[in-house]
Amino acid sequence: NEAADEAAGSQATSVADDAAQSEDAVRLISAEDLFTDRDLNGSYDESSAVHVTLSDGGCSADGSGASADGSAVTITAAGTYVISGSLSSGQVVVDADGQKVQLVLAGANVSCADSAAIYVKAAKKVWLTLAEGGDNTLATTGDFVQSDDNTVDGAVFSKADLTINGTGALSVSSASGHGIVCKDALRLVSGTVDVTAARHAIQAKDYVAVSGGTWTLEAGTDGVHAENADDAEKGFIYVAGGSLDVTADSDGFDAANVLEVDGGSVSVGAVDDGLHAERDLVVNG
Repeated sequence: NEAADEAAGSQATSVADDAAQSEDAVRLISAEDLFTDRDLNGSYDESSAVHVTLSDGGCSADGSGASADGSAVTITAAGTYVISGSLSSGQVVVDADGQKVQLVLAGANVSCADSAAIYVKAAKKVWLTLAEGGDNTLATTGDFVQSDDNTVDGAVFSKADLTINGTGALSVSSASGHGIVCKDALRLVSGTVDVTAARHAIQAKDYVAVSGGTWTLEAGTDGVHAENADDAEKGFIYVAGGSLDVTADSDGFDAANVLEVDGGSVSVGAVDDGLHAERDLVVNG
């Protein structure tokens, strides 16, 4: 039940370690409000999903909601889409205003010379799920060229809430811009993800929330950056679990609001600050 998935966040308390549960912990951010059951689950129904096959010779889809035009695939309807194959110069676009979309990467390799390899132009929420045993790569190999009103500047770029989960592996690279960019809320739940970017490795407008997974980030500017110039209550970073290994030419973590670490393993090598917050900074445990 998708409504229940969105409403429920009770399981999120399990992502924090024992230290975060202690009486001495200072809690400025509530994990219960950040992760839904569907975020934490990372499962999908293979039998009902639309399967998208990427190929330089022409992409294809075995169901409705996804269309292929040469080296571009566009998803316009709610549902689950299992993506496999390779594009040496192409793009996957989600243009499904108000809809919930799950993209399952199952051995998908997408390179784009001048835009995002995955571009969420419109949606209510998107789950980027890494299928078990799958190795995936998403890359922007050159300078970004704008094709619409959005300033696309990441190899993964989302205008909607974005959750990354699953048990597979993902490598993201951006030769001139950011790695993963979300213009709403970004949740990093699980998977093994490497990001190498000329600018920020991970950037979100509302917040970045990490509950698990293994994240290796190499950034030309900040490793993890959150900032919302329109809403001072947003632009925060929350780490409840997972393993983060960050190498950054500026700050390791940079929050325009609050930065709270309640669990997990965090290793930072930064030219500027390791952990930086414009307002409050809390490390529990």
